[in-house]
Amino acid sequence: MMNLLLVGLGGFCGAISRYLLGLGISSVLPSTKFPIGVMAANILGSFLIGLLWGISNNNPSFRSEYSLFLIVGVLGGFTTFSSFSLDNLKLLSQGMVIQAIMNIVISVVVGLLVTWLGFLLSKHI
Repeated sequence: MMNLLLVGLGGFCGAISRYLLGLGISSVLPSTKFPIGVMAANILGSFLIGLLWGISNNNPSFRSEYSLFLIVGVLGGFTTFSSFSLDNLKLLSQGMVIQAIMNIVISVVVGLLVTWLGFLLSKHI
């Protein structure tokens, strides 16, 4: 039961953080139709998940409860693959094929790259 609460509380925190990030970005770039907020959450979340995964694998004092809360909960709620998919479907349905392809390629390639960088950085912490 405690594990479910940790994941749920983490997901709550992550989802709110994603929402606030999106609000912050849209207040700076109000007229853009490109889903920068979701892309930023995916890239930042990918980096952090790689970093925390590396730290948890290399540090015996990193308890499984921390992983459940931070990795599964917070970052699972913060990263937004389902929102990412919906944004791309919307772009495609509006005939914005180039923007959809850019969003897909940038999010996936940069997301994988920063996850790897986060993991590499964790070896030096």
